[in-house]
Amino acid sequence: MAEYYNQYKFKCDTYDKNTNCIPILECGKIFDPNLPSTLSTNNTPVKLAEVTIDTRCLSKPCVKIEYSSIITTLALSGSSNTLSLKFRLSKKCKDEEEITLKEWDFKKSSMDSGEEDIKSFTVIFCECLDCLDKECFTYIMQLVEVIPSNANEVTYKINDKDILALGVCKGH
Repeated sequence: MAEYYNQYKFKCDTYDKNTNCIPILECGKIFDPNLPSTLSTNNTPVKLAEVTIDTRCLSKPCVKIEYSSIITTLALSGSSNTLSLKFRLSKKCKDEEEITLKEWDFKKSSMDSGEEDIKSFTVIFCECLDCLDKECFTYIMQLVEVIPSNANEVTYKINDKDILALGVCKGH
């Protein structure tokens, strides 16, 4: 893998990014963590997926992140159960601090005993970058909050996760 990036870096150093623009597509890495029955924003977030993109070859780079998953909820007992999940997309560059870009809520309400629900959850985020000389940006999708009406009566799974980054030159 390092050999690929060294070749890519060489191409990038000799590439005229002001006259050419070759889009970059990066597929990310998914994680299969143990999902907590409850989670507060004060706790450590649960990393679900991440993707790294090198934008040095792009003039005025814009990056589009796409994340998708399937969320399955199940009410084990009781009635009118609810589940609220909060997802966060953050970004990190080399040794800099991780910054939060945006958060999304997923809510399932009025679940009765034995009721299973399967929903797709998709996030599309786009940003144009000001810092042109950075090497790589890592975008991280995290689960930051889990609030069930009763932790013993509601379960959930997050499956079929996928994340990708598409980088292009602004204006192309």
